[in-house]
Amino acid sequence: MDNDDNVLGALLPHGQALRPLLLASNINDTDLKILLNLRGVYPKEVQRESTVPLLCSVLLSPKELDILRNRITDREISMKSSTAQSLLSKTCNVHVHELVNQGRVEAIIDKSLGFNQSVLCQNLQVLYDDDGSCIIEGTARRTDWKKDALTQTSEHPFRMVVSRDDATNSLNYNCQSSIPETKRMMSAIQRNIHRELVGANVVREEEVLKVITRHFKKDADIFSFLMEFTKSTGGSLEFVRLENIQAGLTKKRIKCPEQFAWLGEQVDVISLHGTNLESSDIIGLGKIGILVFGEVVAYFQFNIDSIVGSCVVRYGFPNYFSHGKQTTEFEVRIQSLTLASGFESVSREKLRADITAYFMNLKSSVFDRYIRDDVVDIKLRDDSLQYKISVDTIEGE
Repeated sequence: MDNDDNVLGALLPHGQALRPLLLASNINDTDLKILLNLRGVYPKEVQRESTVPLLCSVLLSPKELDILRNRITDREISMKSSTAQSLLSKTCNVHVHELVNQGRVEAIIDKSLGFNQSVLCQNLQVLYDDDGSCIIEGTARRTDWKKDALTQTSEHPFRMVVSRDDATNSLNYNCQSSIPETKRMMSAIQRNIHRELVGANVVREEEVLKVITRHFKKDADIFSFLMEFTKSTGGSLEFVRLENIQAGLTKKRIKCPEQFAWLGEQVDVISLHGTNLESSDIIGLGKIGILVFGEVVAYFQFNIDSIVGSCVVRYGFPNYFSHGKQTTEFEVRIQSLTLASGFESVSREKLRADITAYFMNLKSSVFDRYIRDDVVDIKLRDDSLQYKISVDTIEGE
C-alpha cells in the first residue's frame, strides 16, 4: 500500500504535497470554492483556512489539476501596469544613471526574492535611453509545481522605466509585471532609490507616491475615481460600456435603501456581469458608498494614430477584498484587443503600450486633482500594519 501511495504521489500531488499549489498567489478563494462545489462540497467559509484543508483531504483528478493550472496561465498572459513617483524638491539636481546601475539592481532583486528558491531572475539588463531614462528588464523563471513528475517552469518578463519628469519635478517609475514576485522586485527597487533620495534631502514625501486604497478618505471616493475613466468620450479612446464590476459591502454604518436591505446580511463580495451596468441601481449604491468598488472591466473603442479598433480593459484595485483594503495598488491590464479590418498587421504591443499610457496619464491627472481637492490624503498610514507597544505602570509594593 505504501508503494502504491508513493507511485500515486509521483503522478498526482495530494495531501500536504498539494498545499503549495493551492496556496499559490495567483489562485484565489473563489477558484478553490468552485473546485469544492464541483465535488458537491459547499463550505460555509470560503477563506483558504477552510478550503485548503478540505482539498488536501481529497485526491484531485487530472482534469481538476488542469483547472488550477489553467487559472495560473490565464492570469499571467498579459502584463499588468502600475506607476509611482518620487516627488522631488524644486532645487534638486538628480540624474537617473547615478541612482540605478546593474550591480545595485541585481543586489536589490536578490534581497527582495529572499529565500524564495522557486523564483530566479535571469537575463537582467539595465539600459539607458538618450533622454536619460533607465530601462530595467528581465525574466523571472518560476517553478510552479513541487512534485518532480509534475514540475514545470514558466518564464515571466518584467520591465521598469525610471525617468525624470521636469514638468512635475518628479522621478517616475513605470512598471509592467505579470506575477507577484516581479511586482515585489520592482517595488523594492523603487523603495531603494527613494530611500537614497530621502538621505540626500531631495524628496518631499517619506514614501514613494502610489495610488493606494488607503489614501482615499471615503469609500464613495474610490467609486468616483474608478468612474472617471468612463467619462472618456471622443479623442483617441472612447468609453462604450461596463462589462464587469467587482464590489463588496462597506464595513461602515451607512443606511441602505430599503430595496437593498438584504445586502447587509447576504453579501460579502460580488462580481457583477451584464448589460447597461453603468445605468443600473448598483452604480447608485457605489455613489453613496454602500458598495465599495474594487476592480472594473470596461469596453472601449479607440482611434490611435488613425488605427481603429476596440479593447477590453481591466483596471482598478485587484483583489481589493482578498488582500486587505489598506494596501491595494491601482493597476491596469489590457484584457483583449481587437483591430478593425485592414489593420491586422499593426503592432499590438505598441497599441497596448499606448492604451496603458493613456490610462496611467489619466490616473495621475485625476489623482493630482483629488489631492488638490482634499479628497485623498497621501500621508495616511496603515496603522493595522504597525506594532503597538503599551507600557503598564508597576506600582511599588
